Amino acid sequence: MKPSSTIIAILICASAIFISACGNHSPQNTETSSVVKDSTGDSAKAQPASAQKVVAAPSEPIKIRMPKQDKFADQRLNAFTVVPNELNIQIPRDKEVVYGIIIDQENAGAITTLACYQNGKTIFYESKGGTLQKKADNDAIQLVLQAKPLLDKATKAHDTSIPATGMVKFYLLTNKGIYVAAEDVKNISAHTSPWTNLFEQANKTIARLKSDKEYVISPAA
Repeated sequence: MKPSSTIIAILICASAIFISACGNHSPQNTETSSVVKDSTGDSAKAQPASAQKVVAAPSEPIKIRMPKQDKFADQRLNAFTVVPNELNIQIPRDKEVVYGIIIDQENAGAITTLACYQNGKTIFYESKGGTLQKKADNDAIQLVLQAKPLLDKATKAHDTSIPATGMVKFYLLTNKGIYVAAEDVKNISAHTSPWTNLFEQANKTIARLKSDKEYVISPAA
């Protein structure tokens, strides 16, 4: 056999072996598959990752509903946070002075709050809604002066809770802290309580407040 024929025969055999080897291997799938579960939780037919749908995020932000605030509670709390500096009054550090009086009364499930300060500032709140106030009032000044001798009949307040049914609470604001006394309306009406005169004066202040055109009336929230 000639050398050229031998070389041709070798090339033919090599080609046959290469073609046979390629036929035994199929192309690999580069896509990964994943098992998709339907709404019932059962496994469905496996789908390639490229075939899965991506759910887009909502275009609008989620709206969060906040609970409605209690305007009466906020206003009442503000009455307790008034300090002498806000009233433009000076109190000696070595003395304890009553500079404000807050009277809470429960009536038929509603709460009324009268706050009077030494500079004459007066505010009246009702839990059912509405606010009456005046920057300077002589009745308020007299009410605070009337409350000062009653300080020893009150105790240091641990909270500023509203009165129970049929009760009245008297909060005395001083430069040394807040004092409180609770009294039954029956005792006040029977004039057997040391707080009777103060309570009656407070009711007169409220009555005049409601009829005085100088007072500012704020509607309920």
